[in-house]
Amino acid sequence: WSLHSDTLYVGLLGEGEVLILDAAGGEVDSIGWHAYRSSKSDIRALSITSDGRRLASAGQDGTIEVWDVQDTGSLQLSSIHDSSIMREMEIDNSGSKIAIAQGSGTLDIHDLKSGVRIHSCLHPNWGSDVDEIPYVKSVKWQDEKVAIAGFTDGMVIWCSLESAMKSFDLSDVMNIGVF
Repeated sequence: WSLHSDTLYVGLLGEGEVLILDAAGGEVDSIGWHAYRSSKSDIRALSITSDGRRLASAGQDGTIEVWDVQDTGSLQLSSIHDSSIMREMEIDNSGSKIAIAQGSGTLDIHDLKSGVRIHSCLHPNWGSDVDEIPYVKSVKWQDEKVAIAGFTDGMVIWCSLESAMKSFDLSDVMNIGVF
């Protein structure tokens, strides 16, 4: 779910749609059609721009649908396709980029309008022989140029569009059972 002003956006499991509710809990609209192998697909994540003009929904079907919520017709602007499951995502404050936590264990940054991938960051131990591959569990924008991602093993990375990636391992300072 994602909240903006007096509107709540809820991703529906099994329905493949985003439900739009007003402040009183009344249904305003439902939009989208995420489909997995021709059947409705779960919405995995939602993100809305700070100005409330664009909403993105990530479906289990491997697409991100971007909607112009300023128009009453909820016009779809673009779809970003990927073969892996997207776990989390967040649109930056400018509304021009989206950071996507991929099921493959990478954090990808895409241009929101075109869907083109601009940058990727990997776990610092990516490619090492490990028992369990960590995946990105959460993502937030620090500013217009840096997205922060948290991995299931406690690793946190700062994925910068302009400088080298930085990382911090939470498991070095605390016992982490579940991230």
